[in-house]
Amino acid sequence: MNSQQKAQWNKESDAWHKYAQARHLEEEERLKNIPEEYRIYNKLFKETLETGLPEHSQWDHEISIIKEGEPAFHKLYNLTEPQLQTLRKYIDDILAKGYIRLSTSSAGYPVIFVPKKNGKLQLVVDYRQLNKITRKDRTPLPLITELRDRLWGKQWFTALDLKGAYNLIRIKEGDE
Repeated sequence: MNSQQKAQWNKESDAWHKYAQARHLEEEERLKNIPEEYRIYNKLFKETLETGLPEHSQWDHEISIIKEGEPAFHKLYNLTEPQLQTLRKYIDDILAKGYIRLSTSSAGYPVIFVPKKNGKLQLVVDYRQLNKITRKDRTPLPLITELRDRLWGKQWFTALDLKGAYNLIRIKEGDE
């Protein structure tokens, strides 16, 4: 190994070491709020989101538009520079994950940002105009008391929080 190859190897090795060290610190940060006795189950939970959409199926979400109306382009709201940067980053991220694709649609809806408790910005799409021309789903929802009664006598309960689940709902082909 010549000196140039050795220098390159040392540089790559150092970069890898820094990366591994950063990942270890991230892992420690993630685990700090988990009680010690539960940390053995750490490998059961993925920190990363699934990318891409599920295959089309009979359960795809359908958006029924009332015939009198057609989705239209609506004027965008003014955004500050930090909001524009957040929007660009968000769009690049979900494009890379496969949640959205580039569109040539003439319809468009404005976005706004709402501050979160942690100081970050939450993107919200203003679909009010689309909702006005969408056929409403009138399927009755179960009563809270009925749901509560189903839990009577049960001993085990769990909560399932699907990270990014909203983006994993497949829209019916043609409604996309």
